[in-house]
Amino acid sequence: MSSRQDEPVPQEPHKEAGSPACPAQWVGDAGTTQHPQSQSRCVTEVVQRVLQPLSLSLQQLSSVQHRMLAAMEAGLSLRKGAHAVPMLPTYVRSTPDGTERGSFLVLELRERDLRVLRAELGGGGHQGAQLKDQIFAVPRDLTEGKGEKLFDFMAESLCQFLDNLHIPATSHQLGFFFPFPCLKTGLEKSVLQTWSKGYSCSDVVGRDVGQLLQEAIQKQARHDINVVVVVNDTVATMMGCSLGKKPCEVGLIVGAGTNSCFMAEAWCVESLDDNEGRMCVNTEWGTFGDTGVLADILTMYDEQVDAGSMHKGKHRFEKMIGSLYLGEIARLLLVQLAQDKALHAGGTTPQLLTQDKVTALEVLSISEDQGGLAAGRCLLQKLGLQPSDPDCFTVRQVCLAVVTRAACLCATSLAAILTHMRKNRELPQLDVCVGVDGDIFQGRKFFQTLEETTKKLAPECAATLVLAEEGSCAWGVAVVTAVAVRLRSQRREVDQLLKPLRLAPDARRQVQALLQREMERGLRHETHAQASTRMLPTY
Repeated sequence: MSSRQDEPVPQEPHKEAGSPACPAQWVGDAGTTQHPQSQSRCVTEVVQRVLQPLSLSLQQLSSVQHRMLAAMEAGLSLRKGAHAVPMLPTYVRSTPDGTERGSFLVLELRERDLRVLRAELGGGGHQGAQLKDQIFAVPRDLTEGKGEKLFDFMAESLCQFLDNLHIPATSHQLGFFFPFPCLKTGLEKSVLQTWSKGYSCSDVVGRDVGQLLQEAIQKQARHDINVVVVVNDTVATMMGCSLGKKPCEVGLIVGAGTNSCFMAEAWCVESLDDNEGRMCVNTEWGTFGDTGVLADILTMYDEQVDAGSMHKGKHRFEKMIGSLYLGEIARLLLVQLAQDKALHAGGTTPQLLTQDKVTALEVLSISEDQGGLAAGRCLLQKLGLQPSDPDCFTVRQVCLAVVTRAACLCATSLAAILTHMRKNRELPQLDVCVGVDGDIFQGRKFFQTLEETTKKLAPECAATLVLAEEGSCAWGVAVVTAVAVRLRSQRREVDQLLKPLRLAPDARRQVQALLQREMERGLRHETHAQASTRMLPTY
């Protein structure tokens, strides 16, 4: 009989009532005590012990949800001090209503390139034909040099794109896709808070990027281009996933990092002067946990990932979810298992001990039900190991635990948003669409766990996840631009209608002087009878 026949067949665990919502998945058969299988049981117990810190109960997840909700509400308030979740208003006040139409320019600044396109919106809730787009590689020296040169490059690329279209001279309305943390004071006014994604240009942080782009365009003096809106990736996803469907009211990004936005009741956003209607709020929830509020669920592996990151002590929530970190968490777990002789008989290799040698996409692939074991074998071989079947099963349990925890933590925050929306809209049941994007959503296990856990944490809320399609972000920026242009046009019409009722400064001063003279006449005995303002005593 072969040794393979002597080994226990791996089985998915049966979840008992009250079991963790975010389990380490496979714990083995505790009742097995006989000969060859006893060794497998011991290995399984080691795996269970190592993965246990990643296993979060429903009670723990609910606690994180309530902490996130409290941090969100604090961010919406005018309380002094830094907020764990900033909750920044975007000045996007409505979702698409199907009437958006016209041609708009979109400029997307991405990690390695710049994309310019002209989008045609045909109304009726459906995107029209995209006339043309062009991609410009951003030279590496521009991502680290002076900010003025980067914006000059973007303006030059815009003008070159329009030159290539050979269209009649006209005024172009531009939506600027700028996926970096900004403090907004208007649709087109966005002050950069910090660079990320490999950019570190000087003289830009603390300045209005919409204005910098407009100034760079004006220096070109080639085309009439107006920067109408500056939009980040979450807002673009929310708006882009709404085309041709029920409008999304939440945007969720889980890529290299994570962030979200949602349509909040404007009266909840205390920093606004106009609190009528709704306001799209950019949560910037990746910083949640930076104040220590998540210390009870952080593991030694999270601490090691943070210590090896560029921004130590920052973006703690993001470092448990984003694709930039999941691979490293999995690698550190594999190293621990090897040291505990629960993987490859305790052997390690230089590849296994090399930081960032495991990618998030590999972790996602291994966590899948179909092909997960084969993908696990490929990864172990890439790391220089000669894996046995139990090794392949072990690496799958590791990846499943990492992905499941990430999805569960993401669900706590999505559930916090949904709970906030339902409560402040005073609804017994909330039914909402959530636009989602990011490479983590390539994993079906992540998507499924996110849906299921969100339902458990917010049972009064029905959230339909709408996966972004190719080009959704660009269409989302075009829609925001269209809405802004429409509102601006409506504002001009109202201003024109009210213009006859408005007094110029000189006219106001003249009226004030006349009123003051008549009041003085009304107070004097000799002119009281002739005054238009009688100024009668009340005694």
